[in-house]
Amino acid sequence: MQDLPLQGSIADVFFPRLIARLHQEGFEGVVRVSLGATSKILYFRKGEIASAASNAESDRLANILIQDGRLTPPQLELAKSRMESGLSLGKVLIELGFLTPAELLQGARRQVQQILASCFTLPRGFYKVEAGPLASDVTVLGLSTRRLIFDCLMQARDRQWIVREMGSMESVYRPAGTLHEGLDAMKLDAEVDQLARRLDGSQTLRDLSAQTSLDDFEVSKVVLALEVLGLAELVGSPIGHPQPSPSGRAIPVEPDVA
Repeated sequence: MQDLPLQGSIADVFFPRLIARLHQEGFEGVVRVSLGATSKILYFRKGEIASAASNAESDRLANILIQDGRLTPPQLELAKSRMESGLSLGKVLIELGFLTPAELLQGARRQVQQILASCFTLPRGFYKVEAGPLASDVTVLGLSTRRLIFDCLMQARDRQWIVREMGSMESVYRPAGTLHEGLDAMKLDAEVDQLARRLDGSQTLRDLSAQTSLDDFEVSKVVLALEVLGLAELVGSPIGHPQPSPSGRAIPVEPDVA
């Protein structure tokens, strides 16, 4: 990770770009994120996010399953009472018939998405990138990291956070060489996919917004996600319109050490 700061303040980087760069470079290891007593970990294997962990109560798998309506609190308590040494809660839930293996896997993937999305939007805190092979007991959930990054950016609700990266609606983006292959692999919703394929290097974001039922904010998030993933490139903005944040558009480079 020669071109990446290995640790620092989340306020100094646009965190989705850090994750996208690690993905593109085939990183293996962990990224630790902390804010006060809250700690979150993203596990990478060959550039893909294998799984994630968090000590935040809202990020616990059982709570996510309850929130999604796949598990009830009484079922959870019964499963906990049946747990024995060496057995995971997930295995007990399956043995009791409360979850199928597919439902447990889906819940675990949803957990990773929730943890990553929360890391993206942290206004402050610290991160640390630690390269190295993962422990053998780390679960690999088979997620598409590119689609995961896209979906987490689309969940953003802070308009200013997005605008700082995008500039004005007069900004113009063009497709990168791999845009269409990337869209084919991600299998986005039809309207989002059509919007992405209209990038041609001449239309402004406002022009694109006028061609879809998506509002300006949603259009901005779609194009930003594509740009973060290396599937679109900024051409520019007309004079007099805000430019994207210089600090946000590139991850700082580590100083050379003699």
